[in-house]
Amino acid sequence: MYCLTREEVRRELAVRELFLPVDDKFCPYFDESDADCFIADLPGRALSLPLLSRALSLLEAEDESQFSGAFLWFDLWDIGSPQLGKIGWAIVEEMRLAYGETRSIEVAPAHRFRGDESTQVQGFLLQALVFQWDANLVYSRRDRFVHISHDGFLLAAGKTKAVRDECWSRLEYLSPRPASDKVRARFCRPHLTAAR
Repeated sequence: MYCLTREEVRRELAVRELFLPVDDKFCPYFDESDADCFIADLPGRALSLPLLSRALSLLEAEDESQFSGAFLWFDLWDIGSPQLGKIGWAIVEEMRLAYGETRSIEVAPAHRFRGDESTQVQGFLLQALVFQWDANLVYSRRDRFVHISHDGFLLAAGKTKAVRDECWSRLEYLSPRPASDKVRARFCRPHLTAAR
């Protein structure tokens, strides 16, 4: 795992074959006409969060051996109780320090995980789930991503309806539902394709 600034993430996601746009608010989105997304409420039981963290980390893989890496970045980690947020902040900074990262989350909020680091993704992702930080998990193939919201839900977006349907089936136990038009407009923006 290594950490990246916002600009470094933008450069890495701009690779032509695997391009994934990120807007001014550092939010990923798909602009393909077939892109689709859904939402699901985050579980209320603490014991469910590690299971969800694992399920999300493996959303594009059958098991850890097929995990091909991912980007994870945090945003809006200072919402809610400052006292509780400091706990999560301290945990994440110690985890980052174990990799030799001394820059703060504000400077380098993103993490790039290799294909042999699915457990590490789960550990970092768990912090966003527990402390209800906004976070984005972008998989190496860049045909899907997950947005965790501080409002207590997750969004899964697929570059195509088939990818979205695969994500839906893997997260069926969360009782997913279609995203509202407002949410869809933020993460699936096919109207931008015509403007290019």
